[in-house]
Amino acid sequence: MKSQHLGRSHRWQAALLALGVAAAGLVMTTTAVAPAQAASTWSTYAGTGTGPIADGGNDPCTPGDPLAVQFEASGMPLGPLRGVRVADLMIEHTWVGDLTATLTAPGGSNVVLFSRTGADPAGAGYLSDVRGPYTFSDAPTPNDWWAEAGAQGDAGTIPAGRYRASRPGGAEGGGAVQPITAAFAGVTNPNGTWTLTVTDRCFGETGAVSAVSLQLQPSALSGACAAYQEAVDSAAGAVSGATTTAATARTTLVQRSEAVGIAQSSRQLAAADATRTTAALTAAVTGLKVAKTRVAKAAKTLKTAKRSHQQKRIAKAVTALKVAQAKQKVAQTVVAVRQEAASAAGTVLATATQAQLDRQQDRDTAMVGLTAAQSALTDAVAVQGERQRELAQCLDA
Repeated sequence: MKSQHLGRSHRWQAALLALGVAAAGLVMTTTAVAPAQAASTWSTYAGTGTGPIADGGNDPCTPGDPLAVQFEASGMPLGPLRGVRVADLMIEHTWVGDLTATLTAPGGSNVVLFSRTGADPAGAGYLSDVRGPYTFSDAPTPNDWWAEAGAQGDAGTIPAGRYRASRPGGAEGGGAVQPITAAFAGVTNPNGTWTLTVTDRCFGETGAVSAVSLQLQPSALSGACAAYQEAVDSAAGAVSGATTTAATARTTLVQRSEAVGIAQSSRQLAAADATRTTAALTAAVTGLKVAKTRVAKAAKTLKTAKRSHQQKRIAKAVTALKVAQAKQKVAQTVVAVRQEAASAAGTVLATATQAQLDRQQDRDTAMVGLTAAQSALTDAVAVQGERQRELAQCLDA
């Protein structure tokens, strides 16, 4: 009956051909039992109430009656779930864009696995068929539900395999990967009836669900996986400690770099003061030399005056000599003061220079410490990643 859909399919043909995504899938062959505790601590519950998916209505498209497949979860410990996945979904339908599949927990929390695949707000979605088995989980997978659907076109079938859940089409962000387990973060008692609802949203294409399983994983692990979890927790603690150490080292480096800047400024001020006091001392020494020269000249003038035996001339020469000697004494005092100031400024400059060298050494030591802390953090993150991969392999076994 795909001829009934041709009017809403034309706009998608070019897009489907342009995608050209290679099909790749991993066929799932696990057997559903209810309930059974696997070595990986996944509990598996077989679905009941499978059967035909009611066709949707026409003019305009309206959803048909939903097919509700139920899973009776029991024996699960209380507490949040570590993992939720819908496994081995055996579904057949000839237009994936018509379908919506939603998983709902006993308390009403739900997540859409896929809906209106490939649809924009005005479109009907991709035309490809579905014919499982499909598994929807949060595990990393190279398979992309929307890309695979778009690559198949009207005559193709989405390959069997593992997929992530995707946001509904027909709205902004449609097709983006979304988590499954996080949707049930508020579930504290996973026991009870879980429901997989499959709805056909338009007329003309039909299908059915023949089998599907729900798999739940408790947050509390046991056995080999518990040991892996302990290793992950230990690695996480190491990363946390290394992160704190690196942050402390970074703060220390910043503080010591600031201290270097302060020490440099202090030394610059001390150097400027030393230059100023040295210049003042030089000027004072020059002044003293001039004063001494004037005293010598005054003494010579007095000697000449005494030879003339002229009392007024002698008296004038004596007065000039006393004035010159007084000025020399003042100049000597100024030189002594300036020498003391220059000496003090030199001491301050030497202290500031040593302080700057010390702060630079502190900064260099902090840089070495930060480098070591960052290296340790990198190593810790690498170990954490390896432990997480080992745990994931155990959980996914």
